[in-house]
Amino acid sequence: MNSMLDILKENTQDIKDNLKSVKSVQRGVISKNGSTNIPQTIEIELSPIVPEKSFVILTSSGTNYEVYCFFVVESLTENRLTISHGSINDYTQKVGWQVVEFY
Repeated sequence: MNSMLDILKENTQDIKDNLKSVKSVQRGVISKNGSTNIPQTIEIELSPIVPEKSFVILTSSGTNYEVYCFFVVESLTENRLTISHGSINDYTQKVGWQVVEFY
């Protein structure tokens, strides 16, 4: 039968093992002005990653009417993140991006 201390040690080791699974995180913020119905692309240079072992998180905010703006991941390669951006208003929109790579 495991004691409470043994269970805590196992849980602590599980947490440590899971923390080792993230290899790298790259992040940044971009501001774009709206006023176009045509999607535009934003290209972001990255330190080398393995795209098959990575995912992207996008978060956006703006000064007004955020519902009329979108940011979409177009592609992720070993050294570039491409985001598509579109808007139908004149407000500045910001997108925060993160690329998380796993071992």
